[in-house]
Amino acid sequence: MPKLKSLQIASQWIKQRESGLNFATLKHHQLTSLTLLNGKHTLTWIEHFPKLRTLKLQNAEIPSWPDFYVAIALLKALKSVKLKCVKADRHKELEDSPIVTNLKDLNVICCDVSRDFLATLISSCPKLENIHLGNMPIVDDDTVRALCKSSKHLKTLCFCGLTNVTHESVNTIAKYRPQLDKVSFEECQNVTREERYKGGRLTFMRYSGGNGGSGTTKGSETG
Repeated sequence: MPKLKSLQIASQWIKQRESGLNFATLKHHQLTSLTLLNGKHTLTWIEHFPKLRTLKLQNAEIPSWPDFYVAIALLKALKSVKLKCVKADRHKELEDSPIVTNLKDLNVICCDVSRDFLATLISSCPKLENIHLGNMPIVDDDTVRALCKSSKHLKTLCFCGLTNVTHESVNTIAKYRPQLDKVSFEECQNVTREERYKGGRLTFMRYSGGNGGSGTTKGSETG
């Protein structure tokens, strides 16, 4: 299938597959989108997809987060990474932090990633425009502050189910990234609607759930 551009693989036998999926003998130089649902993935196949632009993993297991980091850094065409319910087989210290050259979209939802690793990954993606973080207690006000300082090309920030994010993050976003097109807090119980309104320097902010109802605000620029 030399012209294959999009591939989705769903494995229903996670526990039975000790070695996981392996693409060692496959080379698809035209593949631009890969989705892996369930299963155990060694990541040794990354080099066979040099034109990959979109990578999605859901309910998947990887060797370690540093291994994943090194693997995606090899994909110079990669624009979007979406991770949902991904866990690492073992803990491993990050020894190097290569630049993930062209990544623009990063979604990390309900993954067992550490706070330090997530901060390092975000800071090593200089072209990030859209970040979506959800259902991870490790994400807090310090995380938001770090990503606001390091991600200079941000356009949208979406937070969902983050119990350790507070009004301090609203103030941080207003201070460092007032030009954002969209900021969304959904089911973030420690960010109330009233606190969201205080971020008047934000051009667009959406709030849903938690305390204070839901709605959308268009704020005015302030000096």
